[in-house]
Amino acid sequence: MWHRFIFRIQEVVGLTEKECRACLLLSLFLLVGAAVRYIPKSPILFDDAYYAELDAEFNRLTARADSFDRALLEPQQEMNLDAPEPPDPDAIDLNTATRAQLEQLPRIGPAIAERIIRLRERLGEFMDVADLLMVQGIGEKTLSGLRHAVTVSERTHMKDSTAVNGDGTVAADTK
Repeated sequence: MWHRFIFRIQEVVGLTEKECRACLLLSLFLLVGAAVRYIPKSPILFDDAYYAELDAEFNRLTARADSFDRALLEPQQEMNLDAPEPPDPDAIDLNTATRAQLEQLPRIGPAIAERIIRLRERLGEFMDVADLLMVQGIGEKTLSGLRHAVTVSERTHMKDSTAVNGDGTVAADTK
């Protein structure tokens, strides 16, 4: 059957058998290529919204790890073991400070105060004053000026199931 079809094309166009087969093959490739091009592409299975939560978690953990790296790489300051410096009673606790309290700090405006609060909400409580380096707009110079004015309360680092007595000692677990 194909031979008859090819023979008729040869007679009409005036081609040899090999030339006719080559033209048919090229025509077939052209049709397949056009069909493949115009077949609708399948939709993207996962869009940016799918990865947004994973990206946020990754960025949170990366920022926390970077904070720990910076704390470890900071030059060790000489420690005075004879008389530990008591915390400033007027120092603002980073874990409980309001936006207005943060704005009273030197070189901290409304935008940076908002970033500090957002970081605290996103990552949880600050473990150290050096965690402020994770806030965009706070560098080493700003942090050195803030160290005397801010503190991080120790009681907030304990797990929720740990109770603290009125005198500051840890109560026995009652479970």
